[in-house]
Amino acid sequence: MTIVREHNFTLATARHVFLHPSRGVIFTADALPLAEAEKVGFSPLIMYGVSLPGLPATAVRFVRLDLPRSIIDVLTEFWNCLPELRGKPDRLRISRSCVAADQGFIEVLQGAGITVDVAASNDKSHAAVLRNAQKDARQLQFYLPNSLDELHRCADKAFHSRCQHFSKLAQRELAEQWKELPFVEPKVDVPDNMDWTTGDWFSAWQTSVPANIPRYWDASNDPKLRNWLFSGDADNAIADPRAGDIPTKEPTEYFDSTASNEVSSMIQCWPGGKKAIADSIKVTVKEINWMIAGQQALLPEKFDRLLDILGFQARHEYYEPSKPCILIAEMGKHSREAYLALTHGGDLALSIEAVPDRGVPDPSWQYLTFAAHGSQPSVIMVPRGGRVSTQMPDYFMNFTGTQTIPEKVYRDIVATCAAVGRKPAQNIALTKGLYLRHSDTFDELKQSSRYY
Repeated sequence: MTIVREHNFTLATARHVFLHPSRGVIFTADALPLAEAEKVGFSPLIMYGVSLPGLPATAVRFVRLDLPRSIIDVLTEFWNCLPELRGKPDRLRISRSCVAADQGFIEVLQGAGITVDVAASNDKSHAAVLRNAQKDARQLQFYLPNSLDELHRCADKAFHSRCQHFSKLAQRELAEQWKELPFVEPKVDVPDNMDWTTGDWFSAWQTSVPANIPRYWDASNDPKLRNWLFSGDADNAIADPRAGDIPTKEPTEYFDSTASNEVSSMIQCWPGGKKAIADSIKVTVKEINWMIAGQQALLPEKFDRLLDILGFQARHEYYEPSKPCILIAEMGKHSREAYLALTHGGDLALSIEAVPDRGVPDPSWQYLTFAAHGSQPSVIMVPRGGRVSTQMPDYFMNFTGTQTIPEKVYRDIVATCAAVGRKPAQNIALTKGLYLRHSDTFDELKQSSRYY
């Protein structure tokens, strides 16, 4: 299938990213209206975004609101600096608001041979580009950038990583097609003057943002939180002259939104479900649901206990699962996300459906046995005959299919999964025990795998 060299372009003020005179780049837990930001000395930022149609990754650039850059200047930087975009496109899709803001950039693009398409007002796919850009921008907090230059380097690194690790098979195939396209040099004349103008559309997101939410800085010495502005009651604030007009206090709640998708997926696939997790950390299922929905964070000690049970560890300012476990693929989306998290985006040493070399396989379950490089194997139990069972290559990246293993090892996999079902709090320990009992077999399977 031939793909069209088309890019999506979006433009708005950033909801969660600002510049602070002493802290540098700062991020807000909840969207901050621009008028409130300026009252406390924050500089709002303009966010430019470019994406490839059908792929949920957006490249972003930021400038101060009072120092805008021309659209052509930013686009040529995207096209020159990000190889995933493959240079200049044949088409550029923009919003009606961008068209209304045009002060010459459309003419320049058309003169360079680029067709400018205007997205319909009800085009949900183009609207999603801006939502994804705002979301991706907020995630950059965990790279701890101090300046706009550092922020851009982090943004490019994050964009490159997302383009390498799409979860859906169709997205990965589309990304591979883009990689095969030749690079087209962006020979576009960059204007000396501004080629667009702002308007109310530019910050339309403010209409749905509640005003005057209490906010505060973190008072701990945790470097991961120094550039994060929390939302919530500022009672028991600590006097801190460096904080300006914003109070400083120890957070009473903490939820790492970088881990939220992975944590949610692991919980959804955990044997015993949310009730087993809630019982293990002594909270209610309702509190687990609130955390997953982003409505209410867990207390720090509860969240730390949750991460410990699920086997998450901090790596380079973000969390990811790093210990072997047994999961259940009741829902395809969550099993795929958990699989990607446990394999660090598909860095596989092994991914097979284990079947016994003698006897009959379990009639109810398939046992997806997989391991990232340097990790012990995990197992995802897949119900036979279900949607996930019939589409395993689509749900699980680099899955190599059925492979026979010694019957003794297979029966131990089945028994271990049953034991975890009875004692989900011991999931990681029981899964480690499975590897220790059959380490030679699992290591041989890894070495014979085409990914080893």
